[in-house]
Amino acid sequence: MAGAKHKREYYDDPKRKHELQRREREQAKADKRQKKRARERERRSKKVTAEFGEEAYSACGRKVRYESREQAELYLARHSFDKPMAAYRCAYCGGIHLTSHPRNDVTEKA
Repeated sequence: MAGAKHKREYYDDPKRKHELQRREREQAKADKRQKKRARERERRSKKVTAEFGEEAYSACGRKVRYESREQAELYLARHSFDKPMAAYRCAYCGGIHLTSHPRNDVTEKA
């Protein structure tokens, strides 16, 4: 109950009240984003597992799949990354994924 008392003290001071409310809103937004990402991962994993089996899920279930190399390269052109990125064709799903570990033999196959 000490947390509730502490919160009440913040609400008594108008400056602290606004700061606490702002933090609560930011935390609620972060929680909502995290739940959305978890739902998307779950949806993607079910789809890949249904199409290609358990091995494919462990290999590419959590990765973004592009239909073509052009789509992947367009994404790379529009976003900046800390590491050099490359596209490669997945052996399980046949789609294109991105990697931060480019190798000549991988990128040529994509």
